[in-house]
Amino acid sequence: MYAAGKCLKCGLCLEVCPNYKDGSTFYGAAFANDCYLIASRSSSRENAIKDSYKTNFAKGCSKSLSCVDVCPMNIPRS
Repeated sequence: MYAAGKCLKCGLCLEVCPNYKDGSTFYGAAFANDCYLIASRSSSRENAIKDSYKTNFAKGCSKSLSCVDVCPMNIPRS
C-alpha cells in the first residue's frame, strides 16, 4: 500500500502506455493504483472495485510495463 500511495497522479504512465487511448474503456495504471488503494481501505466496496478493475484495466493491459519504466516514483508492477 505504501508504494501505491506514492503515486503523484502525473499521468506519465498514461502517456507511454500503448493500450491507453483517451475515451476508451482501458483506464491505465493510474486507475489500477487507485483501485488498489480504495479496495484496501473499504472492505464493503471491495467486490465492486475488483469488478471495475477487471473490466477497465486487467482486460486491456498488454503488460508492456512502459508505465513501470517511466514512473518517477518507481512504483512497481503489482
